[in-house]
Amino acid sequence: MLAEILAQGEVQYMKRSINKLCHYLKANSSKGVPFIIAVDGLGGAGKSYFSNKLFSYLEDCLVIKFDDFYLPESNASIIGSNFDWHRLLEQVLTPLKNNLPCSYQVFNWEKYDLGEWRKIKATKFVIIEGVTSARLELRPFLDFIIFIETSNEVRLRRGIERDGIEATELWINDWMLREIRYLESLIHQPRENSNLIIDGTYKNENNPDEIRLIKEMGGYFA
Repeated sequence: MLAEILAQGEVQYMKRSINKLCHYLKANSSKGVPFIIAVDGLGGAGKSYFSNKLFSYLEDCLVIKFDDFYLPESNASIIGSNFDWHRLLEQVLTPLKNNLPCSYQVFNWEKYDLGEWRKIKATKFVIIEGVTSARLELRPFLDFIIFIETSNEVRLRRGIERDGIEATELWINDWMLREIRYLESLIHQPRENSNLIIDGTYKNENNPDEIRLIKEMGGYFA
């Protein structure tokens, strides 16, 4: 995780402009076909915050949350089995890549079951936000991958602040253990296969456009 990586001296922070990143994305998006961006990272990393920020800079953009595809009954030994990536692939990614409208059933976290159907149409940009959104099986449909890196301590604190103290055991003994398996998987390798790794703890109140990179895999900010 971030603290361990920093301790090993492997990271040199780079401050960049999200506006320049969006210029790159717009210049490299195909006309008529959605440009699909995965914003991956472990729970509490800051994926939603960054996705909403990216959304505000892109025109004709849609954010789809992987939490809408949550599976309450799953096998903890199978990586990412608590998210129904098959349904995301069938109901969303496949039709969108064919520039077709689609609909999917949203998981209702209050009732802890599938809820209403959501109809969407293809937009120029589609952001898939959530843990395991950059898993191996989805990558053929992804045009750009951003991984949000945040320490376990910060993630757990944010998770408890969001979900309540009663969710502490679930975070420590279930969700975080599952996510570490995904992060360390030799099959999925989400960090290694991302285009950017971004620090999920950094905010510059004086310059909201600024982001802090941990790793950049290409010249996206020229």
